Amino acid sequence: LLWSLNAPYTFAITQAGVITNTMELAVGTYLIEVHVQDASGNTLTGTVTLQVDDTLNPVYVLPPSNQVVPYGQVIEFDIVAYDISGIATWSQNSTDFTMLLDSEGPVTTAHFTSIGILAPDTYYIAMVIADSSANALEDVLWITVTEEDVLPPGWTEEPETQHLEFGDAFSYDLNATDSSGLDHWWLGDDTYFSIDNTGLITETAPLAVGVYTITVFVNDTLGNTLSCSILVLVSDTTAPVWATTPVNQTILEDEPLDYQLSASDFSGLSSWQVNDTARFSIDSQGHLRNIVSLNPGVYWVYITVCDIYGNDLSTSISITVWKSTETITTTTGTTTTSSTLTEGVLSSIQIILIGLGSGIGSAALVLIIYAIVKRR
Repeated sequence: LLWSLNAPYTFAITQAGVITNTMELAVGTYLIEVHVQDASGNTLTGTVTLQVDDTLNPVYVLPPSNQVVPYGQVIEFDIVAYDISGIATWSQNSTDFTMLLDSEGPVTTAHFTSIGILAPDTYYIAMVIADSSANALEDVLWITVTEEDVLPPGWTEEPETQHLEFGDAFSYDLNATDSSGLDHWWLGDDTYFSIDNTGLITETAPLAVGVYTITVFVNDTLGNTLSCSILVLVSDTTAPVWATTPVNQTILEDEPLDYQLSASDFSGLSSWQVNDTARFSIDSQGHLRNIVSLNPGVYWVYITVCDIYGNDLSTSISITVWKSTETITTTTGTTTTSSTLTEGVLSSIQIILIGLGSGIGSAALVLIIYAIVKRR
């Protein structure tokens, strides 16, 4: 005998005459036409009616559980149900909770959220979960809100790492809330910082460059405590400043240059530099000097001062050297006085000699030299 069907993609038949389905069958009625043929080619045909029904209720994947929760929080939870035919409807009776459904194939998730913070009491949610064949799963969930607050306060804004410029004052305001009210704030270590009862952190001493960790605690009136650690990163990115503004310098030929520059910085100065090291030097105190004889002319130098963190301040000044051309020597007794004049600088000299009589003997001759020098 040879067996065959008119629906080979949905059903199959063995040569023993056993019919099986080849895929999952939805609820409904199926007509299967069966043919059997003998060796002589004689054929017998018949029709089989298959009725597929769904009589199974949906089942839980994540079942509900009765809850006891402390007062002061929004209540949220999920319930997950499954049905081979898919969840058609999911209803609940509570006016204290909202329900949001999310289906993926035969699985449906119901997300429940309380409407605000519920007062201490006992609440129930009656649910009916039904598939498309009207098979229903019915259940009641009980939720009790207790008067006792066992939850810690919560941050209004999450604390963040703080960045501070060296030399600036530090303050950081923290904010937390709690349904029972906040009690007080404190720190794990008050060596460098303090906190008041509003959550304002301030420094107790100037902070050096470095990394500081502040551990903060705040509790509510029932003793529930919230804590966190905050990093404070102190860095110096500010350049030194001039204590005295550098000015251009003028000297005579063969006269040494010794110019004191002055700068300040919160972190302290580390070094001074001058660009023209062939003719000038500058020491760690900011003394600018020539290290070779300077010919008449104008020299520009670029001066840099750095703090200990590499922040620098720079400026340029000119060094003007005048040529010496004339010398006047005045001798009185055993004393010789020389005055050097520069070319183009001397416009007038008045010399007044006053002899104070011989009545004082030969003790001395007093010379008063009064010179008025005007430079161009």
